[in-house]
Amino acid sequence: MLVGCGGGQIDSYIGAACSRDAECDERCYLDSRDYPGGFCSISCESDRDCPSDTVCIDKDGGVCLFLCSELDCSRLGRGWGCHDEDRRSGGRDSVCIGD
Repeated sequence: MLVGCGGGQIDSYIGAACSRDAECDERCYLDSRDYPGGFCSISCESDRDCPSDTVCIDKDGGVCLFLCSELDCSRLGRGWGCHDEDRRSGGRDSVCIGD
């Protein structure tokens, strides 16, 4: 199931800074190294579970992260950068994640 809209939109669904789950549509990821300032996102099993501007990365049981080609990672705040990470479905992609 493909959900959400494309275009690198930062909101409580994916991308907003957070300090608790109640600030997000699904979950606030709080690992300060991977998600500086907290990061609202959704869990996933494959890319089909993520909006079109994100992919399912093999961290925290599967989390949708923005593709670097779809979003300037600095828009997420201080400490964010573009890095290659493993996808749940195999392969690697450049995604926005903590530096």
